[in-house]
Amino acid sequence: MSMLTIQASIREAKGKGAVQRLRQQGLVPGVVYGGAEGLNLPIQLSQRELSAALTKDADSAFFTLQLDDGSTHLVLPREIQYSKIKRDLLHIDFQVVARDEEVRTTVPVRFVGENQAPLQYGLLEIELKAKPAHVPAGFDVDISGLEVGQTITVADLEIPAGVKLISSPEEMVVSVVASTQEPVDEEGDEEAEGAGETAEEPQA
Repeated sequence: MSMLTIQASIREAKGKGAVQRLRQQGLVPGVVYGGAEGLNLPIQLSQRELSAALTKDADSAFFTLQLDDGSTHLVLPREIQYSKIKRDLLHIDFQVVARDEEVRTTVPVRFVGENQAPLQYGLLEIELKAKPAHVPAGFDVDISGLEVGQTITVADLEIPAGVKLISSPEEMVVSVVASTQEPVDEEGDEEAEGAGETAEEPQA
């Protein structure tokens, strides 16, 4: 399992004003909790580094969190808060997990390819349970080859070994629906126009 490493430092500043100043400095406040030691540490991270890590196409949903006290932790992002307008990172929680214990989490569905037909989307996240080494960063669904009437469900996804699905296999992920626009019968319209013109001609 290849994981990204994120640098963080223990946060001393607390309170609304202190947190606001951190954000103005390009830092994101957060908390790392859980694990055998029952951690509950306030931390701060670089907003640029964290944003890049969360959007990077990694092969794992987990991160290695390296703190400035020299400790490292295997963590899973939990609650992530964004601003409503600019979508800036405001706060993040990390849960410490053990490598040999199963964890329940959700991973996103990522749609790849293009399709000009109208698409109806279902589940955008898949809930599952597995040990950290087996949890994927997400599921890629290729929509380019789908035709009208075709549906992809959770059961159609490639589930890695060691992963237990929590989401129902019958849940829809994406479906191609028929267009609601009725085709125009140009020939019929021309006949109708011709009939109307004939009817309006004056009688001899």
